[in-house]
Amino acid sequence: MTTPADKSAEKALKKYRRLGGEDLVAQLRALGYDAVYVPTREKALEEILARVPAGAKVGAGGSLTLGQIGALEALRERGHEVLSPLGADPSSEEKTAMRRRALTADVFLTGVNAVTADGEIVNLDGTGNRVAATCFGPGRVIYVLGINKLTGDLEEALSRVRNFAAPANAMRLGLDTPCADTGFCHDCDSEGRICNRLVIHLRAGRGEHSVIVVGEELGL
Repeated sequence: MTTPADKSAEKALKKYRRLGGEDLVAQLRALGYDAVYVPTREKALEEILARVPAGAKVGAGGSLTLGQIGALEALRERGHEVLSPLGADPSSEEKTAMRRRALTADVFLTGVNAVTADGEIVNLDGTGNRVAATCFGPGRVIYVLGINKLTGDLEEALSRVRNFAAPANAMRLGLDTPCADTGFCHDCDSEGRICNRLVIHLRAGRGEHSVIVVGEELGL
Protein backbone atom coordinates (compact mmCIF):
# COMPACT_ATOMS: atom_id res chain seq x y z
CA MET A 1 0.00 0.00 0.00
CA THR A 2 1.30 3.43 -0.93
CA THR A 3 1.03 5.84 1.98
CA PRO A 4 0.95 9.67 1.98
CA ALA A 5 4.49 9.55 3.35
CA ASP A 6 5.57 7.42 0.37
CA LYS A 7 4.05 9.92 -2.05
CA SER A 8 5.69 12.84 -0.28
CA ALA A 9 9.08 11.15 -0.31
CA GLU A 10 8.80 10.22 -3.99
CA LYS A 11 7.86 13.78 -4.92
CA ALA A 12 10.89 15.14 -3.06
CA LEU A 13 13.18 12.52 -4.62
CA LYS A 14 12.01 13.37 -8.13
CA LYS A 15 12.82 17.04 -7.57
CA TYR A 16 16.17 16.21 -5.94
CA ARG A 17 17.16 13.95 -8.84
CA ARG A 18 16.05 16.49 -11.42
CA LEU A 19 18.05 19.31 -9.83
CA GLY A 20 21.17 17.14 -9.58
CA GLY A 21 20.70 15.86 -13.11
CA GLU A 22 20.18 19.30 -14.60
CA ASP A 23 23.27 20.66 -12.84
CA LEU A 24 25.30 17.73 -14.19
CA VAL A 25 23.98 18.27 -17.71
CA ALA A 26 24.98 21.94 -17.59
CA GLN A 27 28.50 20.96 -16.55
CA LEU A 28 28.74 18.28 -19.23
CA ARG A 29 27.65 20.73 -21.91
CA ALA A 30 30.38 23.12 -20.77
CA LEU A 31 32.84 20.27 -21.36
CA GLY A 32 31.68 19.79 -24.94
CA TYR A 33 29.15 16.98 -24.55
CA ASP A 34 25.72 16.82 -26.11
CA ALA A 35 23.99 16.21 -22.78
CA VAL A 36 20.36 15.90 -21.76
CA TYR A 37 18.41 15.05 -18.60
CA VAL A 38 15.29 12.87 -18.79
CA PRO A 39 13.12 11.73 -15.87
CA THR A 40 12.45 8.13 -16.96
CA ARG A 41 13.96 5.21 -18.84
CA GLU A 42 11.22 5.48 -21.46
CA LYS A 43 12.31 9.02 -22.26
CA ALA A 44 15.93 7.85 -22.27
CA LEU A 45 15.09 5.32 -24.98
CA GLU A 46 13.53 8.07 -27.08
CA GLU A 47 16.71 10.15 -26.75
CA ILE A 48 18.90 7.19 -27.71
CA LEU A 49 16.84 6.40 -30.80
CA ALA A 50 16.87 10.06 -31.83
CA ARG A 51 20.69 10.03 -31.83
CA VAL A 52 21.17 6.89 -33.92
CA PRO A 53 20.89 7.64 -37.67
CA ALA A 54 18.95 5.32 -39.95
CA GLY A 55 21.10 2.44 -41.14
CA ALA A 56 23.85 3.06 -38.59
CA LYS A 57 25.87 0.11 -37.31
CA VAL A 58 25.68 0.15 -33.50
CA GLY A 59 28.24 -1.21 -31.07
CA ALA A 60 27.65 -1.69 -27.36
CA GLY A 61 29.59 -2.65 -24.28
CA GLY A 62 28.22 -4.81 -21.52
CA SER A 63 25.69 -2.62 -19.69
CA LEU A 64 22.93 -3.43 -17.25
CA THR A 65 21.55 0.08 -17.79
CA LEU A 66 21.08 -0.46 -21.53
CA GLY A 67 19.37 -3.76 -20.76
CA GLN A 68 16.96 -2.13 -18.31
CA ILE A 69 16.08 0.51 -20.89
CA GLY A 70 15.66 -2.05 -23.68
CA ALA A 71 17.90 -0.04 -26.00
CA LEU A 72 19.55 -2.85 -27.97
CA GLU A 73 16.27 -4.67 -28.57
CA ALA A 74 14.64 -1.46 -29.80
CA LEU A 75 17.52 -0.78 -32.18
CA ARG A 76 17.38 -4.30 -33.59
CA GLU A 77 13.63 -3.94 -34.11
CA ARG A 78 14.34 -0.75 -36.04
CA GLY A 79 16.64 -2.69 -38.36
CA HIS A 80 20.06 -1.73 -37.03
CA GLU A 81 22.96 -4.17 -36.93
CA VAL A 82 23.86 -4.29 -33.23
CA LEU A 83 27.36 -5.48 -32.31
CA SER A 84 27.23 -6.61 -28.71
CA PRO A 85 29.07 -9.50 -27.03
CA LEU A 86 26.22 -10.06 -24.59
CA GLY A 87 24.86 -13.60 -24.72
CA ALA A 88 27.86 -15.11 -26.51
CA ASP A 89 30.12 -17.74 -24.98
CA PRO A 90 32.69 -15.72 -22.94
CA SER A 91 35.59 -17.76 -24.34
CA SER A 92 34.38 -17.91 -27.92
CA GLU A 93 36.11 -16.43 -30.95
CA GLU A 94 32.72 -15.01 -31.88
CA LYS A 95 32.67 -12.82 -28.78
CA THR A 96 36.19 -11.53 -29.41
CA ALA A 97 35.36 -10.79 -33.04
CA MET A 98 32.19 -8.95 -32.01
CA ARG A 99 34.14 -6.76 -29.60
CA ARG A 100 36.62 -5.85 -32.32
CA ARG A 101 33.92 -5.03 -34.85
CA ALA A 102 32.17 -2.80 -32.31
CA LEU A 103 35.27 -0.58 -32.23
CA THR A 104 34.49 0.51 -35.79
CA ALA A 105 30.73 0.95 -35.37
CA ASP A 106 29.02 4.15 -36.47
CA VAL A 107 27.58 4.60 -32.98
CA PHE A 108 28.71 3.08 -29.69
CA LEU A 109 26.40 2.81 -26.66
CA THR A 110 27.67 2.35 -23.14
CA GLY A 111 26.73 2.72 -19.52
CA VAL A 112 28.81 4.57 -16.93
CA ASN A 113 30.29 3.34 -13.66
CA ALA A 114 30.43 6.81 -12.10
CA VAL A 115 30.38 10.50 -13.00
CA THR A 116 31.49 13.41 -10.84
CA ALA A 117 29.59 16.65 -10.32
CA ASP A 118 32.36 18.28 -12.36
CA GLY A 119 31.54 16.04 -15.33
CA GLU A 120 34.39 13.53 -15.13
CA ILE A 121 33.14 10.20 -16.53
CA VAL A 122 34.71 7.11 -14.94
CA ASN A 123 34.61 3.61 -16.44
CA LEU A 124 36.50 0.53 -15.28
CA ASP A 125 36.76 -2.55 -17.52
CA GLY A 126 38.01 -6.07 -17.39
CA THR A 127 38.67 -6.65 -21.10
CA GLY A 128 38.86 -3.02 -22.18
CA ASN A 129 36.69 -3.15 -25.29
CA ARG A 130 34.13 -0.78 -23.78
CA VAL A 131 36.58 1.91 -22.67
CA ALA A 132 38.56 1.58 -25.91
CA ALA A 133 35.50 2.40 -28.00
CA THR A 134 34.77 5.51 -25.94
CA CYS A 135 38.29 6.81 -26.61
CA PHE A 136 38.64 6.21 -30.36
CA GLY A 137 36.85 4.51 -33.23
CA PRO A 138 33.08 5.01 -33.46
CA GLY A 139 31.83 8.26 -34.96
CA ARG A 140 29.43 8.87 -32.08
CA VAL A 141 29.53 7.66 -28.48
CA ILE A 142 26.38 7.72 -26.35
CA TYR A 143 26.76 7.35 -22.58
CA VAL A 144 23.60 6.48 -20.65
CA LEU A 145 23.51 6.68 -16.85
CA GLY A 146 21.09 6.61 -13.98
CA ILE A 147 21.23 9.44 -11.45
CA ASN A 148 22.63 6.93 -8.92
CA LYS A 149 25.97 7.12 -10.77
CA LEU A 150 26.47 10.78 -9.77
CA THR A 151 29.20 11.38 -7.16
CA GLY A 152 30.63 14.46 -5.50
CA ASP A 153 34.22 14.24 -6.71
CA LEU A 154 36.76 11.95 -8.34
CA GLU A 155 37.81 10.28 -5.09
CA GLU A 156 34.18 9.36 -4.38
CA ALA A 157 33.72 8.19 -7.98
CA LEU A 158 36.73 5.87 -7.82
CA SER A 159 35.57 4.48 -4.48
CA ARG A 160 32.12 3.85 -5.93
CA VAL A 161 33.59 2.01 -8.89
CA ARG A 162 35.98 -0.15 -6.88
CA ASN A 163 33.90 -0.82 -3.79
CA PHE A 164 30.39 -0.99 -5.19
CA ALA A 165 30.09 -1.28 -8.98
CA ALA A 166 32.86 -3.84 -9.48
CA PRO A 167 31.93 -6.12 -6.54
CA ALA A 168 28.21 -5.93 -7.37
CA ASN A 169 28.85 -6.80 -11.01
CA ALA A 170 31.16 -9.65 -9.99
CA MET A 171 28.32 -11.01 -7.84
CA ARG A 172 25.81 -10.55 -10.68
CA LEU A 173 28.05 -12.41 -13.11
CA GLY A 174 28.84 -15.20 -10.65
CA LEU A 175 32.59 -14.56 -10.75
CA ASP A 176 35.06 -16.17 -8.39
CA THR A 177 36.74 -13.02 -7.04
CA PRO A 178 37.45 -11.80 -3.49
CA CYS A 179 35.19 -8.77 -3.97
CA ALA A 180 32.26 -11.04 -4.84
CA ASP A 181 32.70 -12.67 -1.43
CA THR A 182 33.33 -9.56 0.69
CA GLY A 183 31.69 -6.68 -1.19
CA PHE A 184 34.80 -4.49 -1.50
CA CYS A 185 37.93 -4.28 -3.62
CA HIS A 186 41.02 -6.34 -2.73
CA ASP A 187 43.06 -5.21 -5.77
CA CYS A 188 43.33 -8.94 -6.42
CA ASP A 189 45.18 -10.96 -9.04
CA SER A 190 42.39 -13.50 -9.53
CA GLU A 191 41.63 -14.88 -13.00
CA GLY A 192 38.11 -13.46 -12.88
CA ARG A 193 39.18 -9.91 -12.04
CA ILE A 194 37.02 -7.40 -13.91
CA CYS A 195 38.83 -4.17 -13.00
CA ASN A 196 41.90 -4.05 -15.24
CA ARG A 197 41.55 -0.88 -17.32
CA LEU A 198 40.49 2.46 -15.88
CA VAL A 199 39.52 5.44 -18.05
CA ILE A 200 38.59 8.90 -16.79
CA HIS A 201 37.12 11.18 -19.44
CA LEU A 202 37.92 14.79 -18.50
CA ARG A 203 35.89 16.27 -21.37
CA ALA A 204 34.31 15.29 -24.68
CA GLY A 205 36.84 14.01 -27.19
CA ARG A 206 36.84 14.22 -30.95
CA GLY A 207 33.67 13.14 -32.69
CA GLU A 208 30.19 13.35 -31.25
CA HIS A 209 29.82 12.44 -27.59
CA SER A 210 26.36 12.40 -26.00
CA VAL A 211 25.40 11.84 -22.37
CA ILE A 212 21.84 10.91 -21.37
CA VAL A 213 21.25 11.37 -17.64
CA VAL A 214 18.18 9.52 -16.36
CA GLY A 215 16.34 10.48 -13.17
CA GLU A 216 16.06 6.85 -12.07
CA GLU A 217 18.39 4.39 -10.41
CA LEU A 218 19.73 2.26 -13.25
CA GLY A 219 22.55 -0.24 -13.37
CA LEU A 220 25.06 -0.85 -10.61
